[in-house]
Amino acid sequence: MKRANSPSLFANGGPLFVKRNSSSMNDEGGSDRDSQGRRSVPGEILDEAADWGAGGRSGSSTALSMIPSSASVDGVETANGEGGAEKDDDAGGDDVSPLLRPPMQTFRRSLHHSWMQQLSPEDPENYQLSTTKFASNRGGMGHPGRPVFNGHYVPVRPTPLKNPKMVIHSPEMAEELGFHPKETKSEAFLRYFSGDVDGAFETGESGDAADGVDQESDLEKVPIETWATPYALSIMGKRYTSNCPYGTGDGYGDGRAISVGEIVVPFASQRGEGNSITTGMDLDGSNRDERTDDTNDENELDASNRLDHSSYLDYGTSFDPFRGNDAAPSARQHLYPHLASRWELQLKGAGQTPFCRGADGRAVLRSSIREFLASEAMHHLGVCTTRALSLIVSDGMDGNTSQRPWYSDGARKRLPNLPSMDDPRLKQYSEKQRREIISQLAAQAKADPDTLVEEKCAITCRVSPSFVRIGHLDLFARRVEMWQVKNGNGKMDESADDDDGDDAAVKTKAAEDGEGMEVERTPTPQQPQAKVTSPLMESRQYQELEELLWHACYREYYNEAYWPYWESKDAKGAALALLDAAMCKIVNMVAGWIRVGFVQGNFNADNCLIGGRTMDYGPFGFLDVYHPLSAKWTGSGEHFGFMNQPSAGYANFAVLVESLLPVIEAHGGNPDEVREEMLAKASAVFSESVDKVVRTKLGLDGGPPDLMAKEADEIWEDLEPLLRTGRGDWTLFWRQLTYVAKEYSPASGAKPNYDKMMDLLLGADRCPSVVNPFYDSLTKENKATLRSIIEKWHKALTKCHEFNVEQSPDAAVVPPEERMRLVNPKYILREWMLVEAYSKADAGKFIPGDYSTIHELFELCKDPYGEGTPEMHEKYYRRAPDETLRAGGTAFMS
Repeated sequence: MKRANSPSLFANGGPLFVKRNSSSMNDEGGSDRDSQGRRSVPGEILDEAADWGAGGRSGSSTALSMIPSSASVDGVETANGEGGAEKDDDAGGDDVSPLLRPPMQTFRRSLHHSWMQQLSPEDPENYQLSTTKFASNRGGMGHPGRPVFNGHYVPVRPTPLKNPKMVIHSPEMAEELGFHPKETKSEAFLRYFSGDVDGAFETGESGDAADGVDQESDLEKVPIETWATPYALSIMGKRYTSNCPYGTGDGYGDGRAISVGEIVVPFASQRGEGNSITTGMDLDGSNRDERTDDTNDENELDASNRLDHSSYLDYGTSFDPFRGNDAAPSARQHLYPHLASRWELQLKGAGQTPFCRGADGRAVLRSSIREFLASEAMHHLGVCTTRALSLIVSDGMDGNTSQRPWYSDGARKRLPNLPSMDDPRLKQYSEKQRREIISQLAAQAKADPDTLVEEKCAITCRVSPSFVRIGHLDLFARRVEMWQVKNGNGKMDESADDDDGDDAAVKTKAAEDGEGMEVERTPTPQQPQAKVTSPLMESRQYQELEELLWHACYREYYNEAYWPYWESKDAKGAALALLDAAMCKIVNMVAGWIRVGFVQGNFNADNCLIGGRTMDYGPFGFLDVYHPLSAKWTGSGEHFGFMNQPSAGYANFAVLVESLLPVIEAHGGNPDEVREEMLAKASAVFSESVDKVVRTKLGLDGGPPDLMAKEADEIWEDLEPLLRTGRGDWTLFWRQLTYVAKEYSPASGAKPNYDKMMDLLLGADRCPSVVNPFYDSLTKENKATLRSIIEKWHKALTKCHEFNVEQSPDAAVVPPEERMRLVNPKYILREWMLVEAYSKADAGKFIPGDYSTIHELFELCKDPYGEGTPEMHEKYYRRAPDETLRAGGTAFMS
């Protein structure tokens, strides 16, 4: 392969990527900065392509992995300590291809850190100011907490766990990322994802065919860079800075999550039968479509003919992947996003960062188990989410531990003091009103932890195409507004809370004192010098906001908001397109939460990704007892309650709108008109989201649209109070209703028998106390109401099916019970299941962890809509035990 030429860095508008120097840096800043604080640019570093497949597997692509889709739970410990839920893929069987490169080498060659390359680091001057003038605020000697005044990231190394031991990993996610099955069993993998990102490449491990592939060539030239990011906090649309220890918002961000790489992984379509390269371009623009490998032995491929996606990652090259330029006029096709996926990996619990606000930067095994299982469960439930790659614990007598507030055994058994139906204080209310009052009190009866417990530390590696939060844009928009306040050509957002006025004053004074000072910057490809037309647009604050906008478009909405606008540098068009796309994604995510009975618990704007993925599995919970205000977290309040989540999503979207208005206005848009139009549109779609979910769960999402919407809404108006006052189980009710639809399917012409439908719904075919979806016995009146609802629902279901058959007489129509089955899960991660899993896993420092229940639940999560094994059905398809419904740490938590 020819070397790419390297003409002017900004030829034809500049490259998308500028590779920066990989010299060593300390935890807080870099030693390889130029006078403007940006990294220097080296020359070309890759002379010859090496095969991507050689590092992982020698088959066609990652998608052709032989990792089993399901596995048994045998409790056998693997080489790196993982309690087995998978086949021993490193046993050398015929079904596993050789590992040609040493573990983690392909991963390292896949690295391409667009966040660091497209965005700006903190200025050295501000780093110096932060670490000297504010040293007294850092919470003690050696504590890294400090304010960060500018820049999109801070380089920081993870703090490795002592005695790391693999608890579980996701073979599916590992395959998606291009890991060979043997790599996940390696010491290098264990080290890297337990925080020892440098030591992972010093293990001395080798591949199975070391003499066939150049093991080390150029590897040291691919830097291992890790970073944390700043962002802002807004709750229900209200901006806050009181969470920041400096009162300015400059100390808030990734407190214990550290990004440890972005990688680019080719799609399976990159290779065809016989390992032919079906698409792709060399950096010099030559077409590789016709190259093939004629060998029949996939284990002995000629390295020179293999596709190497690392060669597309622009290390020191300057071609524009969207137009081509003098360096590579015909290289118009870049692997990402058309031919490859991009993934960012973060370690949660990887140690302190400048944003840790006095905390230890660690996560404990209990919370890490919940995060790993929940993120993978949500994926299989079909709700957009971040994923989990691995969960590693610090094990042994001298392993890392942390103290956390939690619930004592006494608190777990102590039930809230709720009034009874006969309570004289409720005498003035009707029976229905009393039930509603008690139901609401039960949903909100919570208590904070009452003791400190010592728990094992752990790290979860979470994975996503990006982790761009609304809070990221919120922070840089605030800084633009503060610049406008200081310079007299703008004012602060009137929706800000009271302490934002103080925030503005503090920051204005800080700027006057030299704190957070502006430094002249070299323009980046995202912010060309020629486009600057006003003092605002020349400011660092504005440039960092617009850079982040373009980066967000690139990472999340390439086709919708990046490609159509980048060449013309139409930032207003990009911002509007991003808002439209993000609105749809966030609405779909929140609607998915309602559908599967999930409560995020802490849905602030900083916990809302612009890509509409569920993230930050902290005080989350799946519903047992339905109530519109249900939430596990003691701090959720009503605003983050189950049925209020669409409103919280709308509030977060409103923050996103406000954050992009400075860019829209700077490029000629009318901010008031944009705000009004976007929020009106969003209000309608967020409000409609719950109605659509209910229609889908009832099986009435087809049929005459107006008629079905009307009938579904009427059914829900009758059903919702019954679920609330009867303390209905959200999952069981909808799944039992699905079984009713199957038994009396309109597709089969079965004659309805409403009394038998009632029996089936209420679990008469099994012990009612196990599957009856109502935790409280229904009154005679409520039973009559429920029977009426069933009759009305079944008639509407029949109309819907008949309409679909009429509309598609020559096509197979999916029966309504099947449509309902695919939206009403049978299995969810109930909290009592998670308590059992983490209690066994961390029974104490001197007791070996039992990870069998974690693996069992992981298998359960993979098919939430299926029937499962008889054992799974008996054990997990049931109501929550009564004693768990009010116990601290299960019914609620802090």
